[in-house]
Amino acid sequence: MKIRNLETTLAAGRRVLSASIVWEDSDRPAFEMRFASDAGSLDSAPPDPHPFLLASVVPAWRRGERRILLEGPLCPRLRDGLRAAQRILERWFSPGRQPAAVEAARGFRPYGERQPRAAVFLTGGIDSLHVLARNRRFYGGAHPAFFRDAIYAERLSYVEDVPSARALDLSRRQSRAVGEIARLSGLEARRVDSNFRLLDPDQWWVASEDQGALLAAIGHTLTNRLGSVSLAATHDPDFLPAWGTHPLLDPCFSSSGLELRHEGFGRTRFEKTAEIADWEVARRYLLVCFEGPLPEGQLNCGKCEKCLRTMTALLALGVLGSFSVFGGEVVTPEKIDAMPFGNHMEFFGGFWAPLVDPLGARGERRIARALARKLDAWRRVISWHADEGWRGRLRRADRRYFGGALLGLSRGLRRRARGSKT
Repeated sequence: MKIRNLETTLAAGRRVLSASIVWEDSDRPAFEMRFASDAGSLDSAPPDPHPFLLASVVPAWRRGERRILLEGPLCPRLRDGLRAAQRILERWFSPGRQPAAVEAARGFRPYGERQPRAAVFLTGGIDSLHVLARNRRFYGGAHPAFFRDAIYAERLSYVEDVPSARALDLSRRQSRAVGEIARLSGLEARRVDSNFRLLDPDQWWVASEDQGALLAAIGHTLTNRLGSVSLAATHDPDFLPAWGTHPLLDPCFSSSGLELRHEGFGRTRFEKTAEIADWEVARRYLLVCFEGPLPEGQLNCGKCEKCLRTMTALLALGVLGSFSVFGGEVVTPEKIDAMPFGNHMEFFGGFWAPLVDPLGARGERRIARALARKLDAWRRVISWHADEGWRGRLRRADRRYFGGALLGLSRGLRRRARGSKT
């Protein structure tokens, strides 16, 4: 793979970084990758190749590219980190697949300096709000670790070239929530958009393998103003699957100019929810829902699995009624019984099981029993999918030889079939 023709342009009031991505060993078309943000955010100096490298490294590894050659210099710390990241991904997902060597046409040299300014990736969800709340609690405004910027990665959750109504609605809602959270918390909001997911557009791979690298790519577009960016942990030590953003993986995407910090790992999702339950900013602008389009002014549908999961945690804490962002929706045993297992069914137990005992302790025994039944149903489904017999052999062969493509295709077809019935 070659990354070349780097340039910076202005378009529609936004600064755009672009580069051509040319595959060498995979029979795939060349791709024009772009990053766009407000004109004051992205550096006006010669474009930095690091964002393009970070967004390309996992697809290059996944597709069997033997190398990635950059126009321009490369930070040696990032070079070494990307080799380590590929080895971790190999161990997790594709044993025996060799790392793509990273080469730089203008050699290896560190950034000249690191800016003393910190930022946080912000979506409006539990994890990122928890990281922000703790930052505001423990760091004063003069400290270099005090967050001064909130970065919102536009359309990261969708892979369409032309965004659907659902994707545009989610972007609208998240932009609104992030903007208000930033305003109330004394942050400057930085929206960065990219088409990087179209380089290898399989939505089932991205979260499990690419997510940390893609967020790091966005962070590296802002090295003219930032020295560190914090990513909120998705999981905790009791529930730590192989995943694209991970306490082992994310630090590998740091360079001498930008530190990537994986924060909040030491607490469960329920503990994080408890810590922000009394924060008025969270009560007004918490956004966990990816459904849509939703009516104007509505942040969450209050009905999907993600909404119900968060609402159930708030119910167990006795504060659900204080969160107007769910539009007065309530949790019932019937809703628990009827809800799906979510887009990543394998994580359902890790997210939901810790809520059973707190619900019982709060006196919500009917909800606790319904959730226990749902978890039993999930375990039966998971055991059917377990790595045993012919199904296990098929899944292992899929992971080894096709990188999970067959499972991803199967999931995608089932998802489309469900959508066609609604």
